[in-house]
Amino acid sequence: MIEINIKFLVMLCGVAVLGIVDIRKKNIPVAAIGALLGFGVTWNIITGEQIWWQMIFGVLPAAVLIPLKLFVKLNIGAGDIGLLMMLGASFGAEGAVSIMLLASLICLVSLAVLWLIKKLKKGVLIPFVPFIGAGLCVTGLAG
Repeated sequence: MIEINIKFLVMLCGVAVLGIVDIRKKNIPVAAIGALLGFGVTWNIITGEQIWWQMIFGVLPAAVLIPLKLFVKLNIGAGDIGLLMMLGASFGAEGAVSIMLLASLICLVSLAVLWLIKKLKKGVLIPFVPFIGAGLCVTGLAG
């Protein structure tokens, strides 16, 4: 049987709402990321799910994207990176890497399908938060 905890459900609901906002406005509110970060860190401190160094190391996988965005012109938004960093602080480095890899893989497969059926137009910005949500969902359900 799958055991789902409250932190996962709150984070999933928050990311789902941010996914809708990202699709509609192509912008992720920093205050929402901060609120989810505050919840995740507080939850970890109270329950002991992650200790301080696990939360810090959880931020590092997404932090690698910052110089890539600045110097290589990586087409990922700062809000996406902030959201990934928040999820890393909440779920640790292993969770962060899993969420990032799954989100990227799901996005790649989805875009490949859209490209094959000729529905993908050149230069269109693709919101990444829904894919982050899918990666979080798969990671959380897989345990």
